[in-house]
Amino acid sequence: MRWLRLVPILGLLILPVLFLLGYMSLVRDRSNAAVGLLGQDTRVLHVQAVAVSLSPEGKPTGTQLHELWLDPNTLDTHYVVTTPDDETEITVRQGRTVMTYYPNNRHLIINVAATDDAQMLDVADRLLGYKSALERGELQVLEKGVIRNRPAIRVERQAVGEPLIIATWLDHDTLLPLEETFFAMTPDGNRTAVETVIWTYRTIEHIARGALPPNVFSINVPPDVTRVTNRYMTVADAANFAEFDVYYVGDNYSGLPLFGITYSEATGPGYVDSYAPGQASLKSFSVVYADPFIPGKPRRVDQLSLVQVPVSQHRAREAAPGVAAVGEPVQVNGRDATLYERGDGVDLELQLGTTVITIHGRDRQDVLQAASALQRLN
Repeated sequence: MRWLRLVPILGLLILPVLFLLGYMSLVRDRSNAAVGLLGQDTRVLHVQAVAVSLSPEGKPTGTQLHELWLDPNTLDTHYVVTTPDDETEITVRQGRTVMTYYPNNRHLIINVAATDDAQMLDVADRLLGYKSALERGELQVLEKGVIRNRPAIRVERQAVGEPLIIATWLDHDTLLPLEETFFAMTPDGNRTAVETVIWTYRTIEHIARGALPPNVFSINVPPDVTRVTNRYMTVADAANFAEFDVYYVGDNYSGLPLFGITYSEATGPGYVDSYAPGQASLKSFSVVYADPFIPGKPRRVDQLSLVQVPVSQHRAREAAPGVAAVGEPVQVNGRDATLYERGDGVDLELQLGTTVITIHGRDRQDVLQAASALQRLN
């Protein structure tokens, strides 16, 4: 979900994994919202909305301003979220590329999808995700009513990857959200309301693209910002990767399918100065094994990830910012490796040729077994 939570990134070693697993929003679906909001209008859709968050007691806890531009012909999208204290998130999609810029942090994230129907391309889902899910038959109308003098319908869904139920009233005509209530599920199966979001709309219109400024679907980014580019790959793409040797453990691991492959490159003071001083960029290659997000289907919580960097950019675990761990030396197929215990699992670090691989798993057996199964991917 497009909340404006700017989570501090602890370093490129974990960044690709966070983006692979965290990019899925609570209402995100595989849809490109290819038609206009109202009927089959092919002009650019423009929506301006205010979202007010309320506590279970009805007290305001936050406000966001949302503005969306969407060309249903090209699927070019521009989505801006702003808070009253001017924290801003600007997202633009063109083709397979999604750029998100945080001007307050001077931080630009560029995600390049591997396929045209990749989930991450649904930039407009915060507003149009319910409409798309209804059209695909994934949501059912549970009730009809009136919300703030607007005819409305009520739908419910399980939040993807979260123990939450979202009960939403949608505008009957536009299928835009009017009121969302988020319920946490208790162990005994009951619901506890945790937040309500009230939506009001300042603008809903369609405009011919020729009447818009040419830079509507672009971002003006200063040249000296911290920049991270994540290129998502298929196995075939990864087989042709030439930056350095990379490894995986096959198409599935211990019942977990290959979830995603990402090559990330970071430039700018936020990364290079801390993690790769004297180098032009910081590079990382990630392979993640996890259950896919399928609406209504239980999902395994455990996962396995392999984060790989060139040996020239490897830093000792003890020297990494915010990390204090003493490793346990082990042997894997005759090679030296090191185990690190952490709160939610175990890491194993080893070097193969000129590549340092860190395997994140649920326990010792998990990472040792994965290390024994490593094979070249490119």
